[in-house]
Amino acid sequence: MTLTPNRQLRVGRDNATELPLSHPTVSKVHARIAVDSTGQVTVFDLKSTNGTAVNGRRVRRAPLRAGDHLEVGDVPLRLDLLSQDELNHLQRVCDRLEEPGNDPQTGLYPSTYLTQDLLRIVSRCERTTIPLSILAVSIDRFADVGDIYGSHVGSSVLKGVARLTALAVRDDDPCVKGGDDHILVFLPGSTAQSALEVAERIRRIIAGHDWARDATRLLITTSIGVATRSPAEAIDAWIGRALHAARKAAASGRNRVEQAVVLPLLPSAGTP
Repeated sequence: MTLTPNRQLRVGRDNATELPLSHPTVSKVHARIAVDSTGQVTVFDLKSTNGTAVNGRRVRRAPLRAGDHLEVGDVPLRLDLLSQDELNHLQRVCDRLEEPGNDPQTGLYPSTYLTQDLLRIVSRCERTTIPLSILAVSIDRFADVGDIYGSHVGSSVLKGVARLTALAVRDDDPCVKGGDDHILVFLPGSTAQSALEVAERIRRIIAGHDWARDATRLLITTSIGVATRSPAEAIDAWIGRALHAARKAAASGRNRVEQAVVLPLLPSAGTP
């Protein structure tokens, strides 16, 4: 939900409100959020039953700033300020995640992308001699999330990691659901160094996300492997190097980025 200057919205359990929240602790018309002509955001509690809080403090009326945590009843919300370019990127990513044929759980490209569309990207990069890197984003202790908090929280975490990852890269960088606990991100034109920087950004964003909205005291981190494709390297081998680097990052303490080892080219038969 976005708000621009001189706009307001009502939050409540009633579907007639601009931001309906289906939760028993939310009143029918619970609160109002308004933005004035200068961009100042203010929240007003509308005599709700369970109250409105900003950063843990109950309020009747309070200003909201970027990063503030707003609680409507027991439903947590967060305010972020985005530029128009960032809003446009957000909209394009959301549209892409809703494309038909995507993985139904995450909205990312399905694993069939690896045997079809990826070949075209590899061929194009080879033909134009531009670098091509991959990130293997593995969710740390993902199986434990489902065991401790339930499968519904596990599904929410996977979807959240997918969206945060897609938002952290360029519009045309393909993001693929590679397995139950990992995502593959392809970065055409990215050198090893620039891919490492992207991976570190994704790691920080996911680690800093407010996962407590999904479950109390929930913390999610990722271990990310980075591999830049060598000339004529087999696609399976290249992806395998990224996955191996992600496993190494997890074994080395989790919540970190690991660059894949570059394998030497084997001499052809008959070469001394």
